[in-house]
Amino acid sequence: MPQLLFFGPLADITRCKKTKITGVKSTKELMDCLYNDFPELLQRKFKIAVNEKLVNQNTKLSESDVVALLPPFAGG
Repeated sequence: MPQLLFFGPLADITRCKKTKITGVKSTKELMDCLYNDFPELLQRKFKIAVNEKLVNQNTKLSESDVVALLPPFAGG
């Protein structure tokens, strides 16, 4: 089952920094589940990374993937 990581305000919304998720085969299915459980996420901008690479919402997921939801950030 893919591991799911939340950062910054996204972790505040979900009230966790990491979890595992079952029954999803793509980032689209994952986001549908998350939007259903946490509608506040619909109001946030963030990127999705799978195994440390930015992806879109049509990316297939495997059991060993690590998915991260990344809020906007500024560098310096």
